[in-house]
Amino acid sequence: MHIEFSKTLQLLVSDSAALKPYGLDSSEAICRLAEGRRAIEVEDAPPDLDAWIASPLCFELARIVRREASVSIEPIALATELLAAAPMDKYFDLSVGGKGFLNATPNPQFVVSFLNGLQSASASCLCGESFVVASDAIVQKPLEEQILHSNVADLVKELRTSRRDEQTLNFLAECESSSSLSWDVHLQLLAMLRDKELDPNAFHEGLFGSHNVSWYLQYFQKCMKSLEAETWFSDEICITADQLPSSLFAPPNPQDTVDLASARIIRVLLSFRVRYQRAMRSGEPALLLATTRELILSFFSLFNLPQVRASIHPESSERSPILELLMKDTWACALPALSTLETLSLD
Repeated sequence: MHIEFSKTLQLLVSDSAALKPYGLDSSEAICRLAEGRRAIEVEDAPPDLDAWIASPLCFELARIVRREASVSIEPIALATELLAAAPMDKYFDLSVGGKGFLNATPNPQFVVSFLNGLQSASASCLCGESFVVASDAIVQKPLEEQILHSNVADLVKELRTSRRDEQTLNFLAECESSSSLSWDVHLQLLAMLRDKELDPNAFHEGLFGSHNVSWYLQYFQKCMKSLEAETWFSDEICITADQLPSSLFAPPNPQDTVDLASARIIRVLLSFRVRYQRAMRSGEPALLLATTRELILSFFSLFNLPQVRASIHPESSERSPILELLMKDTWACALPALSTLETLSLD
């Protein structure tokens, strides 16, 4: 979603009539934005806004106008001009946000296109460019092998500073006294770095549940492989807009737990690619693990519902295309992330 919106903004800059009065047709700075040689920043919108994502693009454009056209204009005025001159976008509902941000919410057509395309994703797709919004066909960039590194001493030091609860301090003391630590222990430490509520006792005592991180990841893979064995993922699945959960774009019904859980996992899937890319580019295993755990937690919020378990039973006669697609998309995203975590180099 973030990558597609960035591509939309790139096309907007390239075609905008609002920038022509400033005589910037030959501006190198504008050309770099329009041609994708300079990335257009897109971020999550604050939770109190109706929009899902936002971009400070007009702050940069206003600086270019002031510098190269000697015209002083506020970002919010430029954002208003830009959207007023733009045609209605095919995939995003655009609006001007505070101080000049460009806000966006994907429409149902975008969500359907995104989810239908994601099921055949691979690691190369997760690290590639837009595959929904593009002026030309996009050739996915191949994923280069990435080995992430984690220093145990640094992890323990940072956790000792950020977490002062007795359970964590006891766990860290035990880690420091051990001559060698397993990959599972390192995984637990990485997860605790990003999740302040994670209880180390669950891992230490071998309890089953989301707080025992290594067990949780393995259990997720076991569930997915079970679905694969039932030929859930063999065929291409295509959904339509009327099959999307209603709470994705309308006030939620607290009683409809399947709808709420489906909307939750869709929101996570829409953001997964960009967070995966950020983790890989920055070489942060803790961020990659946090991103993957968020996806898996949202998956189980849906998978564990009794109605869903009944509908995905091999003998069920009421198979739901949207549920099948969400599970297939989850596996498509999680598999390369889990594979990368397994290559984690521990110092």
